[in-house]
Amino acid sequence: MRITPVALALALVASWSLPRAVRADAYHPHPTPDALQPTLDASLPSYEPSGQYTGQLKAVTSQTIEFVLRRWIEAFKQVQPGIKITFEPSGGEPAANSLNSGKADIGIITREMSPQGLQAFVRTYGYSPLPVPICGGSFRQKSYSDAMTFIVNKDNPLDKITYAELDVIFSADHKRGHPPLANWGDLGVTGPLADKPIHPWTIKAWDGFEEFIRQQVLAGGEFRPAIYQTDDGTRPLSAEVANDPCAISLDSLAWVGPGVKHLKIAVDPKGPYHELTAEEVFNWKWPLARKLYAYINREPGTEVKPALKEFLRFIISKEGQQCVIDDKIYVPLNAEMSRKSEALIR
Repeated sequence: MRITPVALALALVASWSLPRAVRADAYHPHPTPDALQPTLDASLPSYEPSGQYTGQLKAVTSQTIEFVLRRWIEAFKQVQPGIKITFEPSGGEPAANSLNSGKADIGIITREMSPQGLQAFVRTYGYSPLPVPICGGSFRQKSYSDAMTFIVNKDNPLDKITYAELDVIFSADHKRGHPPLANWGDLGVTGPLADKPIHPWTIKAWDGFEEFIRQQVLAGGEFRPAIYQTDDGTRPLSAEVANDPCAISLDSLAWVGPGVKHLKIAVDPKGPYHELTAEEVFNWKWPLARKLYAYINREPGTEVKPALKEFLRFIISKEGQQCVIDDKIYVPLNAEMSRKSEALIR
């Protein structure tokens, strides 16, 4: 893509508008946008100010969403000039720590908060932080909360699986109540693989990918202790599955390599089954599409302070989600998800 002198000048102005210490490109270069891009849900509600407010907000953020946060701040300033927002790029866990210590009003994190972070917050305040979904993860950008999947060897005849079946294969708790599965034949696989044991692969704890699967698929249960693991995140998983006909593994889409295939997935044992495609992720039908959150300290039964509430309302509005579209990395909320997020901060 050709960059014109005018576009370059505007980009430089945008960069200079923030102190050098918080320029996103100094910490995490913006990736090349994917050729496949979502569109904005036309039924997203527009931002309507509930009033004009003044105040100061401090945000801490995962480095991989700094560029979107800058867009949100600049656009919000046009409609709420009395609210001043500063932010510090610190990574997910330091962002959680800053929220827990009261040094920040909002922690924008590109994954679920770690169990350790949650426990620390509860020890301090006696209640959990409030996670407000603000957009979706990327489709297949490495290190940008890309969609999750489950893979098997390319020669495995299995082509679909349910959450309950995955839970009994991977978890120690079997919270979804499925009967035990030992061999591939228990999943309906016939042929040479039928009497072979299932080899489940995952990531050593703690990892954001592993935590997402633990919460979404294992219903909050724990992974089995006797399970094949890698200690380098999702990077080696597809290679391990490609080399083992008996393997099944969670994986992140951006790191899936050759020799494996994605399984269709159903949340309910009765279906429907979903196939991992860009359209399914963009339309929020793929059950393992990830979310990004704004974590805030809201004591149950109390109001979110007006300046913070207004900023969150803007983020999840049509104008805020247009900033997500313009950044070309993450997936915007749809209207239904925006309404659910707003209900959390009423």
